[in-house]
Amino acid sequence: MDISETHKKSKKREYWDDLSVGSTTAYKATKIEELIRNFFPPRCGSILDIGSGGNCDHILKYRKLLGAAKISCLDYDKKVINQMRLQFPNEGIEWHVADIFQLPQFKGGFDLVFLLDVLHEVYSFYGRLSGDRNEPINNERGLEYVVNAITNISGIVNQRGGIIITDNILPEENVPVTLRLRSKEISNAVDYFLKNYPSRKFGEISRKGDFITLNPQDFSVLLTQYNKIKKKDWDRWVVERLEQHQYITKRQYQEMFARLGFRTNMIVETPNYVRKEWEQDFEIIKGLGDFPPKRVTLLSIKEK
Repeated sequence: MDISETHKKSKKREYWDDLSVGSTTAYKATKIEELIRNFFPPRCGSILDIGSGGNCDHILKYRKLLGAAKISCLDYDKKVINQMRLQFPNEGIEWHVADIFQLPQFKGGFDLVFLLDVLHEVYSFYGRLSGDRNEPINNERGLEYVVNAITNISGIVNQRGGIIITDNILPEENVPVTLRLRSKEISNAVDYFLKNYPSRKFGEISRKGDFITLNPQDFSVLLTQYNKIKKKDWDRWVVERLEQHQYITKRQYQEMFARLGFRTNMIVETPNYVRKEWEQDFEIIKGLGDFPPKRVTLLSIKEK
């Protein structure tokens, strides 16, 4: 079965409900609104949400904030679009079922395009050379598809319009980091992750008792996934073991958007509620002065 079809079937209603409420959603909304208020014109005519997922409440919120006359939602999963069409029948939304590389021939462009935790799926699905879900993602191939997707999308953004992206981010550092695992529970979760996560080919990892040494990017991937195992949230793990949420660094974002003629504003940080959990579970012994930042919220404005 194609990995994207596996992905569609594995994302049950409970998965979307878990992602559409709670701390992560509230955090993203706060940071997006901060960027819009600081760097985007107070009004825009049209909004497109790509990879709408299971809920478009956020797009309705930004339509109201910006006074947008037109909103469109696009997802590659027909079932998801049909569910949202039934959920929001009277909102005047234009619905589209399409792949990110096969965008419809929209009439005119958009003033603001949202890609909320979407591009890591492009990286994860297209980055596998054979399409085998148990094969590690090829970083160069995955990143190439991400760049191609953003380049494609940049063509439907109006002059002075913007692209908003939220996702996880890779750290820039490249020095080994040594950690102490603070409990047997965390030690078991880390061991399980390293043995059962197919999406990344890890670098050199050494383990002695409660201590583990690995590179910062592998550490960053571990930090995103281990708590599903710790909490025995197997519905999330079944889906996210097929994905790698970190695919690009801050510098790579800046360089890519600069080549496309965009000016980029970013918030790169770790939410406090995430940091508290990490501090309870891991102690950094050497190699990094702090935990690598988890989230990026980005607004790029088209200038050329």
